[in-house]
Amino acid sequence: MNRRASRFGLLMACVLASATLLTMLGCGGGGGVATGCCTGWVHVSPEGDIVITGSRVPPEGYEPLEGAVVSIEGHPELTDTTDSNGQYLICCVPPGTQTIVVTYDGKEARFQVVIRPGRVTVGGGHSEGGGGF
Repeated sequence: MNRRASRFGLLMACVLASATLLTMLGCGGGGGVATGCCTGWVHVSPEGDIVITGSRVPPEGYEPLEGAVVSIEGHPELTDTTDSNGQYLICCVPPGTQTIVVTYDGKEARFQVVIRPGRVTVGGGHSEGGGGF
């Protein structure tokens, strides 16, 4: 392994360790209830059905949904906007069953996800009411 790759690996390890520590400390460092993170990729079909997956590769017939607002219901401060791959990342999410709300073009879809303290939940759980726009 060359020096550049070794330094990059060390840097990435430090970034991941810092994110994990902040998550375990409740993101504010105040020693409150440990929180978790959730991430996933939002994909949309031509008919307007959406899914949240744990993969950047969309299911057949779907494409990434860029610019959708993803939030945690009841926590307006916990929000992100999907990137060109449809990915979002939200940290400092209270543990337990949470509802992910995806809003785009005035429409919304909801998904249930279980957040565990100190962990990153990947994917969107299951949809409520079909998960379509």
